[in-house]
Amino acid sequence: MKTVLLLIALDCPLHAELLAHFLTSQGEVVAELQHDKAPQAVANFITLAEGTRTWVDPATGAVRKAPYYNGTKFHRTESNGVDELTQGGSRIGDGSDGPGYTLRDEFDPALTHTPYALSMANAGPNTNGGSFFLTGNVSVPSYDGSYTLFGYVKNPASRAVVDAIIAAGPNGTTLQGVTFERTDAAALAFNEHAHNLPVCSGVPGTLTVSPEVEATYHFTKPQSPGTVLQGFSSSDLVSWEKLGEVYQGTGLNGSDSIALDSAILPKAFYNISIATYPDALAPASLAGRTLVMGLFGTQTLTFQFDNTGTGGIATYSANPTQPTPITSVTYQPNPHAATWKIETVLYNPFLFRCYLNTSTSSHIFGTNQSYQGTGAWTPLSSGALSLTK
Repeated sequence: MKTVLLLIALDCPLHAELLAHFLTSQGEVVAELQHDKAPQAVANFITLAEGTRTWVDPATGAVRKAPYYNGTKFHRTESNGVDELTQGGSRIGDGSDGPGYTLRDEFDPALTHTPYALSMANAGPNTNGGSFFLTGNVSVPSYDGSYTLFGYVKNPASRAVVDAIIAAGPNGTTLQGVTFERTDAAALAFNEHAHNLPVCSGVPGTLTVSPEVEATYHFTKPQSPGTVLQGFSSSDLVSWEKLGEVYQGTGLNGSDSIALDSAILPKAFYNISIATYPDALAPASLAGRTLVMGLFGTQTLTFQFDNTGTGGIATYSANPTQPTPITSVTYQPNPHAATWKIETVLYNPFLFRCYLNTSTSSHIFGTNQSYQGTGAWTPLSSGALSLTK
């Protein structure tokens, strides 16, 4: 009797389980989602899979609300003894697309890329979207801290299906859909709609066209801070091209129009949408702010920007008695990232690629990768950053 009770206990979940059932042409894969350690990634995956929130179709730019993954392929596989993986979730089919927004990384030291992990694919820090990958029967510690891990495949039957997907090669397996199962109170209590996910929507407004000059879309009202405006165009309603994106940073009242293209085609159609980020961090302007970049371990480079955001003073901690004027600043923000190109009188130009992760009432914090040069950018250092609000 004791043996029977022990077997029953081992067969029951030992902790909160939220299960994802991947229905594929190779069979079913069941993954245990780590909603307590990567809540935004899990919430994003559930809502995209179930079609309970809007996203921007990467093929047309139209805002849709439907299951995102149904009918997509596992478009990439690797099987070389080091990397054993299959990647899916791309509606275009090459991994270059996304659902019209990006998400920050979520790293937990308890989640490591042991065999049969489920992670978000990305194009660099804080660029998660819709694509994901499943690893095979290898541990890949180099993925830790680079890819947001949000689930594990634990049962042998599901692991065999993952192996079969990898063996089938690129585009050899179709993902027919994903369903979810909640096995206890903690999983039932997880609310996938309460994790500050970006919201995609259309933009009310009017279009004006000056032939061979400019096509401009005028919004009914200025857009809110923390939004990304994006446009697509087509000459035949069949083939669509993405025009680009414009970020309305935090602290900005918003603009009331956006230039779309040069209006040189005899006819053109446009899809305009916005992604609103409740947790956007990057400001619209550097005016009056102080940026501190960590370099070489304990050293810092401090930029105190003037009221224009394009000038000011730079001070290097290794040479604090010789502050130098800032002569130009090029600032390119995204909700959770930014690029700074800064020129000063004393030093060679700097390029900073920065990732913004957290904030307080007075500061935004993240990490930076710094480069320096006059022609080609030479890697310099990396470290923490802080930016006053």
